[in-house]
Amino acid sequence: MVWPNKGEMSRPAVMGRRGMVASAHPLASGAGLQVLQQGGNAIDAAVATAAALNVVEPYMSGIAGDGYMLIYTAKDRQLRVLDYMGPAAATATPDAFATYKEMQFSPKAPLVPGSAAGWLTALETMGTLDRAAVFAPAIALAEEGAPLTVKNATFYGNAFAAGHLSKPLTDIFMPGGVAPKAGSVIAQP
Repeated sequence: MVWPNKGEMSRPAVMGRRGMVASAHPLASGAGLQVLQQGGNAIDAAVATAAALNVVEPYMSGIAGDGYMLIYTAKDRQLRVLDYMGPAAATATPDAFATYKEMQFSPKAPLVPGSAAGWLTALETMGTLDRAAVFAPAIALAEEGAPLTVKNATFYGNAFAAGHLSKPLTDIFMPGGVAPKAGSVIAQP
């Protein structure tokens, strides 16, 4: 459902006959559904969706992030929680940062990344497909490129205007040195 605020907020569902996937981006939802159609289970689809979000919404989702995964198995009626929240670096005291901006937007700012470990742990313990099959949709989106949604273009424009991106990131996400418009295709080879 698209809300009336310029179409920037939505949770598009991609449905099949044997499952559905909902995420913040239709291409990520499609990646999860593709994995289900290949015989994967919900864990495989969740990881495929998360990996695809890393590509199509790199400002919100990422392999360098953290998270939790709630896993309910109907077969044994059990709820499990996979916690892959990384801690703050031990040296991340306020005086370790030269400026407030450095505290927010620098290599010293984030938590220790946990998403990659969480995704791989979920696949190893409860997934059914191999890693190559699960990550293939995200890899294809990165190599071939994905068109920006209105929401993407807004976030990219804000990051560009604020000067938050390094030169290598600007080269990838801001082709020609300008913030791309909705519909522009961004590849991350």
